[in-house]
Amino acid sequence: MASLTNHSPSESSVRRPHQSPVGISVTRIPSLVEARAFAAEWAELAETSGARNPFTHPDWLLPWAERFLRPSEQVWLLAARKDGRLVGVAPFYRRSYGPGLVRSMQLWGTGRHSGLVDLPQLLLDREHSRIAARALLSWLCTETSSWDWALIPLEDRFWLEPEWLSPDGRIMILTKIVRANVVLPINQARPTVIKRNLRESLRRGRNRLNRCYPDGWCVARVTERADLINALPDLARLHGERSRLAGKKRHPNALAKETDRSYLSAVVTASAARGGACIYLLLVRGEAVAGLLVLRSRECTYFLLSGMSQQAWEFSPITLLQGCAVDDAITLGHHWVNLSSGPDTPKLRWSEELIVNPEFVLVPDRLSSRVAFTAYWQASAAAEVIRERGRHRLNSGHVTR
Repeated sequence: MASLTNHSPSESSVRRPHQSPVGISVTRIPSLVEARAFAAEWAELAETSGARNPFTHPDWLLPWAERFLRPSEQVWLLAARKDGRLVGVAPFYRRSYGPGLVRSMQLWGTGRHSGLVDLPQLLLDREHSRIAARALLSWLCTETSSWDWALIPLEDRFWLEPEWLSPDGRIMILTKIVRANVVLPINQARPTVIKRNLRESLRRGRNRLNRCYPDGWCVARVTERADLINALPDLARLHGERSRLAGKKRHPNALAKETDRSYLSAVVTASAARGGACIYLLLVRGEAVAGLLVLRSRECTYFLLSGMSQQAWEFSPITLLQGCAVDDAITLGHHWVNLSSGPDTPKLRWSEELIVNPEFVLVPDRLSSRVAFTAYWQASAAAEVIRERGRHRLNSGHVTR
């Protein structure tokens, strides 16, 4: 039986680059201090690679690591380069369970305090994405003595190929989950087609607002850093109110904890300088009654979280704000609007196109790791059942219109 106590990475794995079979050099960045120094290069790749996922940007991941990584957890930030140019980033950390005899390898933003990182993934240069992914995972598999399982989320265009890993078959591959996101493709050459029932909902919401508050309502777009800081408390309040709406499907409150509100404030304000965040607020007589947080990359608009007061329900306020965000995405020249993970009827009114993002588990084929992972898998499945049961319940009571 393999020892569970030999979890320290070899010195060479930290200091020397690993030359993968596909001609890409992979190095490990082992500390947050060095990760901060690497952040500018990382951000450049995130902004120029054509990434449609805002959660691969260091603006989102570094604040998470700084707040939520524990002193006992090691940084395993992997950087892949081809001919000296950065082509891939995999920000892993090694997580301990129990007394520290069992370890997993997973991405920053997963595990604890993961509610605001909607789509964890590797960051890959679009031109070299497949070989960059292969190189990063090949490197990770040279260090299997340091972990008992590794969680690997990939883009929708990829499936983990066994040939990427050790050729001797000493690593098992399991499919853990497939995340589905609703996306609205935007073709800048022709008008975006919106379904009739959605157009009616948008029209009805505006008409009701005009009847109830003639000249007394508007939609504010908040993008400047100082304004975002001021708007975040309104968004958090409305997000909490939406989670308590009586008689409706329960929406979890991702901002119930002060630590998560602080984290969101840090990442949104960090994203402001590059135009990476916008808060849409529906204002009625100067008071915010609904809000929507939208993330932006060069090619994509991503809906992250929203909120509304109970009194605003009859105006379909979230749909109205989403409509404004879609209009802005077209104006900005974006190619995609991602309505976030978890298809449901309101999202599917915008589009019926889905992208699926697979997550795999790598388990070294040794008895100790198989036993440890089996226990983790069972506990994880039980926790997921509890989460889903709560997510699909209705809040008690009735909606006051």
